[in-house]
Amino acid sequence: MKKLIIILISLLCSQWVMAQPGTIKMDTTIIEKDGEKVIIIKPAEGQDITTPADNQVKVQVESTDQETGETDTTVINVGGVQVIIKEKDKKEHEEQAEKEELRIQIGDDEDNSNPTKKRLKTRWILLDVGLLNYLDNSNLDINNSVFELNQGKSWDVNLHLFRQRVSFARNHMSLMYGVAFDFNIYNFNNNSTLIADTNVVAFRTPDAEVNYSKNKFRTTYMDIPVTLNFNTNPRKSSKSVRIGLGAYGGMLVGAVTKQKSSKFGKVKERDNYNAERFRYGVYGDLGIGPINLYAKYQLSNLFDNNPIGSLQPLSFGIKVIPF
Repeated sequence: MKKLIIILISLLCSQWVMAQPGTIKMDTTIIEKDGEKVIIIKPAEGQDITTPADNQVKVQVESTDQETGETDTTVINVGGVQVIIKEKDKKEHEEQAEKEELRIQIGDDEDNSNPTKKRLKTRWILLDVGLLNYLDNSNLDINNSVFELNQGKSWDVNLHLFRQRVSFARNHMSLMYGVAFDFNIYNFNNNSTLIADTNVVAFRTPDAEVNYSKNKFRTTYMDIPVTLNFNTNPRKSSKSVRIGLGAYGGMLVGAVTKQKSSKFGKVKERDNYNAERFRYGVYGDLGIGPINLYAKYQLSNLFDNNPIGSLQPLSFGIKVIPF
């Protein structure tokens, strides 16, 4: 390969020199080719590039073969032009390869040319799904009352329209916020029915002949969650531990009850059922490698004007579509 480069350079220099009259000055030029060789083209020290009087090109090749692991250099003198071909040794080539690999990893992680894009990131349509329950501060035994839940059929579904993350501290910390719709599905484990159009929370107990195969109460809130997050390895989420702590506030969008029985068939009724119009709570999430979990606790009550006391929803689950 080196011999071929020497021949090509000699031919090109010959044609160029014979075509140029007079004296020409040029700056030093350094060329890197494929990470294998460094070609330095510059005027010989203390000389200008001149055309020989007889238009003949005189080429002098000085080649030094070093021991393994050191540089092999070839020098070509063409008139006033000096061409140096320097072949990198194995160790030097491996060090450059490692640097290039590291540079590629950094480039894939963030766009260093755009600091704003590096710090700010937005994701659309995320999904969390978890089991739903509530902490009982009422005057009833929750497991033997109209509020008793079927745990396997009570769900918390969070549909995030978008979430935005602002990173700092070299992406180890971030502030995340967004807008989400939270669907709380309470599946009652009894035959009682929430009564609509009342000023207080009230239930109606049907006769013993009615057996509901479905008895659900669902609330829909539009929430604004805000969390502060810590990430141990922001460049590789598969090997990272991620912790987020924050709060959320939301507004009631609507509520509905759905019942199904052999006697009445399917019954669906919409009302607010005295659910809290505005709610607030705390939020936390934990990510370990590919696993992303979350937990929510509503500090405000589930119902407003509940004569028997307060119920505070609690949910935990998995992020099906995480950030």
